[in-house]
Amino acid sequence: KIGFASPIVSVHIRRGDAKHETKYFPVATYFQKVDAYYARTTPCAGNCTASAKPRVYVMADRPYVFLEVFQKYSEKYEILSVDGGKTKKTWAD
Repeated sequence: KIGFASPIVSVHIRRGDAKHETKYFPVATYFQKVDAYYARTTPCAGNCTASAKPRVYVMADRPYVFLEVFQKYSEKYEILSVDGGKTKKTWAD
C-alpha cells in the first residue's frame, strides 16, 4: 500500500522525452507549488499526530529525480511513490 490519505499533492516530474515538449523546471519549482498548497490547507485533515507530515505523491521518469526529492524534502513531507515496483526506502541506497 502506498498510504494515500487526504489531503495529498501529486507531482509528475518528467525529465526524459519531455525536454522536447515543454520547458525544464527544477524540482524546487514543483515544491514551491506544494508549499503554497499546504500553506492554505490543513496537512492532516484534522487527524494530526505529532509525527504527521503533509503527503506528496511523486511520479517521475528518471530515478535520480526520486533521490533528489527524497534528499531535499523528506524531512518536511512524507514522500510517496512507486519506482519500478520499489518503495521510497530504496532511493537512498
